[in-house]
Amino acid sequence: MDTEAIERRIIRKFVEDAIADGNTIDVYDDGDFPLRDSADADAILSNMFATCLETLYLKKDGKRIGCVAFVHGNGHEVISDYTVNLTELLAGAEALAESLEEEEHG
Repeated sequence: MDTEAIERRIIRKFVEDAIADGNTIDVYDDGDFPLRDSADADAILSNMFATCLETLYLKKDGKRIGCVAFVHGNGHEVISDYTVNLTELLAGAEALAESLEEEEHG
């Protein structure tokens, strides 16, 4: 599996978990928000991978609750930084990243 495919699976897992938890997402890349307040995983993913660094801002009930930064080109380590209150919400994506890394490296 190529690097972008790995990253897309990990990011999709996080996005789906965030939406299932009742959040909407703003996509931020290189000084612009190409998408705001979305609960559509496909739309969010289609607005990503335009730059090497993107941040997803999560909102619940219209209030920003945290963010996750993704650095593309890092494969399994695409999750670069996040606000600590999202640790539990990231658990599924991090478990998937570990699983994909184990599959690749045995």
